[in-house]
Amino acid sequence: TYNANSNEIFDAVFQTNESVNAISSPPFTLCKCPMPNSSICDIVDKFDKPLYPGQQIVIQFAAVGQRNGTAPAVILPVVYNSDSNSHPIILPPLMTGQICQNYSISHYLNGTAMIVVTQNSYDSNDLPFSNFTIKTVLLPCPLGFSLNWTNSSFNNVSYCQCSPVLSGHVTNCNISDVTIQKATQYVWIGATLDGSVAYSEYCLHDMCQNSSVYFPEYPSLQCTDGHTGVICSRCESNLSITLGLPKCQRCSNYFLLLLIAFAAMGLVFTASLFVLNLTVFTGTINGLLWYTFVINQNYFIFFNTNILKRYEEVLFIFAAWLNLDFGIVSCFYDGMDMYQYTWLQLAFPSFIFILIGMTVIGAQCSRRISKLCRSNIVPVMATLIYISLSKLIRMSVAALFPVSIVSANGTRWMWLHDGNMEYLDGRHLALVAFALLLLICIILPYTAILLFSPWLQRFSHMKYLLWVNKLKPFLDNYQAPYKDQFRYWTGATFLFRFILCFISTYYSNDPDVILVAIIVLHVSIILVAGIAVYKNWMLSMLESFFHINMTIMATLLLYYKHNDEFGKSYVVWVGIGSSLLCFVAILTYHVFRYLICVICKCTPKQDIYEAVDDEIIQAPEREQLIKVD
Repeated sequence: TYNANSNEIFDAVFQTNESVNAISSPPFTLCKCPMPNSSICDIVDKFDKPLYPGQQIVIQFAAVGQRNGTAPAVILPVVYNSDSNSHPIILPPLMTGQICQNYSISHYLNGTAMIVVTQNSYDSNDLPFSNFTIKTVLLPCPLGFSLNWTNSSFNNVSYCQCSPVLSGHVTNCNISDVTIQKATQYVWIGATLDGSVAYSEYCLHDMCQNSSVYFPEYPSLQCTDGHTGVICSRCESNLSITLGLPKCQRCSNYFLLLLIAFAAMGLVFTASLFVLNLTVFTGTINGLLWYTFVINQNYFIFFNTNILKRYEEVLFIFAAWLNLDFGIVSCFYDGMDMYQYTWLQLAFPSFIFILIGMTVIGAQCSRRISKLCRSNIVPVMATLIYISLSKLIRMSVAALFPVSIVSANGTRWMWLHDGNMEYLDGRHLALVAFALLLLICIILPYTAILLFSPWLQRFSHMKYLLWVNKLKPFLDNYQAPYKDQFRYWTGATFLFRFILCFISTYYSNDPDVILVAIIVLHVSIILVAGIAVYKNWMLSMLESFFHINMTIMATLLLYYKHNDEFGKSYVVWVGIGSSLLCFVAILTYHVFRYLICVICKCTPKQDIYEAVDDEIIQAPEREQLIKVD
């Protein structure tokens, strides 16, 4: 071992980069250094190095003379394959300097071999004494790579290249540092349970990031927020999925106390609808509910969920709360995964239905409760069901959607939100059965009734349609704000929700397609319905504002997607922020109407729909709408 402090000449030449003229002898041997620019090196004649075919050997060394000073020299790497009698391969010469430097040597032979680094010209009959021998044993190509053979001037050589399975989904495979560069953020590359390389085009937006995949040690670096596993759909050990956004955090069961907060929020939300008359019957929140549904369904397009700024958190929570989502990133209990998270999301609307049932029973048993909410209990029930079904549509589609995991052994179908769970196998089958039950028994029939109710009511005198008459007081709450030719509009908005959910889920790996679909859908709505959907022109203008706002915002996001991150944030801030201000104005209006009603001692029955326009619906019809059998 040579140390700069132990030799005056070595210190002068090797450490302080003095001229080589101070050296009293020509290069004598090679000295291996622990790191570049080191002042300490070891004279060794050989060492072992395992390599992948084609991987570069990166070593640090310098040439030294007989008096232990650095002696810059031209050295020649020569590769021998010890498993055959093939010709050696002479690699391009390397120039050593006055200090330890990095030198890269590529190795392309197959099997056990050695690389001899010598400062003399190569002579096949007489290998020079002063050399540096690196004995290498080639390893099988790592995951994601495959062995490729090519002809050289001396021999057939091999190197590791991108696996054919990954063709079209990676941009580069670097065997030197064993990395694979993904084509897009939404591609996942990893190993299946049988150990073969696989890919998927549907890594969820908030679980994967656009980065290189490091095999075999760090494949989870392509995942975000502590995610790991197939399509980054599970949390690392000791982490749990959070509410609000599917992030992974260390949680405890004390967070189950949030159930109290959920119950309180549900009660406050329901009470607000009763007191302020914020219902689909008045029509003031109909367009807003659609607008926030689009935002909540495609939040990964509008927000950078990895780093939410303060104002973005406010906008995100605004859209989430109007869709019965928590909106705030928080633990719920230790060990929650995406499967349990989905069950929780599907079950939460049932709490709303329980509140509805309790309110109806309370109105029948208590005169005070009956006096407070009897006059608008049906509109509030219709509103809560409207919001709950919107959430159930989103979660049912999420529960049903599969994802393909492609490997050399074929394609396997897994669940989109947990790539480790076989589609329609075991626990997932129960989730699918429940989602289908909701769709077939509740969501689709409810949507069809709302969509075709104008025509069903026309033939409700027929024997098999007499049941429609019993639903008329309930259906009229959805149809009352609209003109006669648009009384199907609430059912149409549910149909739009289905379309958008399927597009958003199927093209979750291509936000551009989703933005185009949003633009086309809203432009179609504007062209078909114009601003004449509602009986009251102010409500028509209000809903048109939300449609135009979303169209402009989606168009600008499509323009700014690759050009200007600041421009994208500004568009979201202005677009959703203006809708939030509009919501505040709607709340203020309803609060003002409520205060006037309290001061004038009018009843909610007298105030229904007068809050919008007395000409929209006549008094006899109003009496029929608020009647509770």
